[in-house]
Amino acid sequence: MSITVSRLKRWCSVIRTDLATAVRRQTLLSTNDIADQKIYDILNEGIRVVGATARWPWLEATPSNISVVANTVEYALPSDFMFIDSITKTLKQGRLQGISFDRYQELYGDNPPKSTTANLYYVRTHTVGLVPTPSATEANAYKLFYYKTPTELSVA
Repeated sequence: MSITVSRLKRWCSVIRTDLATAVRRQTLLSTNDIADQKIYDILNEGIRVVGATARWPWLEATPSNISVVANTVEYALPSDFMFIDSITKTLKQGRLQGISFDRYQELYGDNPPKSTTANLYYVRTHTVGLVPTPSATEANAYKLFYYKTPTELSVA
């Protein structure tokens, strides 16, 4: 059975109370047995796990521009960031290659090379690092393609 994106979006838009009611019907639990927020917490955990397991089309974020500042290695990631799909150069064709932060440290330590354009990137906590370090300021130099964290359910 094939599931379309529109069908999944429709399913995901089910009202929170309908989800809690559906869980109660399936499990025969009453509101005295388990609070709605507990049901939402369990569903949210499932949503996070499922969201992180694949590149779901409904979690693709609108690409974000990265404006570089001369001699700055790291830039903040969007607040809804879950994981990177790719980073591309805006003016020149090509994608940057991802490396781990540990590999970056092995290669460069605290002294990364400088260049007019980066070829590599790493992700660390809530930042993305560009390597070599851009040596010139350039607005919208790179485009970040990423997947966003799923929206969580909560009590209205």
